[in-house]
Amino acid sequence: MIGYLSGTAKGGDVVLTPSGVGYAVRCPLPLVDGAAVELWVRTTMTQEQITLFGFETELERNCYDALCKVQKVGPSIALAVLATLTPGALAAAVATNNVDAVTSAKGVGRKTAEMIVAFVELPADLEPGASAPSDDLVDALVALGYDTEEASGAISGIATDVDLGDESAALAAALLYLGRVAA
Repeated sequence: MIGYLSGTAKGGDVVLTPSGVGYAVRCPLPLVDGAAVELWVRTTMTQEQITLFGFETELERNCYDALCKVQKVGPSIALAVLATLTPGALAAAVATNNVDAVTSAKGVGRKTAEMIVAFVELPADLEPGASAPSDDLVDALVALGYDTEEASGAISGIATDVDLGDESAALAAALLYLGRVAA
């Protein structure tokens, strides 16, 4: 069983290891082509195939495992939930019975969200709370191919001019800022 992979992302879902072996890995968010990646992996085997699911942190992988244990929640739904909610935001939604937050994930209906909120047993070391908006913006810019230092610099550069709570406006402003800096 594969538990951890590191290498270079190739395409949206392949990790190419230094030894030249490429692994197809399904992740909550697509991998940035050419980026160095380290993933905690959950291997799932069915009669038809073996599938690898990759996560940035061991905590995220543990949340995936907890979601998959809920009735009517399979790997695709668990992945969709983690693509939409950070582990902290998921814990906050569960702690406050916020079904609407869980239904914001693609493919998650109200009944499934209610099952998740009622029955998921998240890791004991998971603190409820959403990530800061600036962290989400940095993550979004990194996913678009910018390195963490560039992304953080852009967020700092726009912080006084834009409401960071309005993520779409802040992301647009950060991209404009990065375009001006690069030019």
